[in-house]
Amino acid sequence: MSLIAAAYRDACVARSFGVPFVEHRYGADPYQSVAIYPSERPNGALLAFVHGGGWTSGYKEWMGFMAPAFAARGITFASIGYRLAPQHLFPPASTTWPQVWPSWPRRRRAWASMRASSCLAATPPAGTTALSWRCAATGRPR
Repeated sequence: MSLIAAAYRDACVARSFGVPFVEHRYGADPYQSVAIYPSERPNGALLAFVHGGGWTSGYKEWMGFMAPAFAARGITFASIGYRLAPQHLFPPASTTWPQVWPSWPRRRRAWASMRASSCLAATPPAGTTALSWRCAATGRPR
């Protein structure tokens, strides 16, 4: 890992430490899980985020630092984890999204009494793949 990547990792870990979440597994592998950061006053909105890392680094827990800003506005934040290389070579990370999305509406309601909209945000390359799959599966960019 480069010095810049290590500094980013350290900053994410430090800022995410202590932010409470509920973990939901969507596959057999421990990396196949979603960290749900519920809002105390949910407005029905959900933002699902997919971390980047070139298929080789990054963890859903690193993104927890973003949750408090969304939670303060009533938005439940979800950070989606996925299997990483070299233990899992491409395409396993890209096959994650068909496992996550089929149950999304049902789980979305359970996570925070969702009644409104959900949105997917991401960083490349895993995020780009997730967004592409979501568009292809639904015919919508959202």
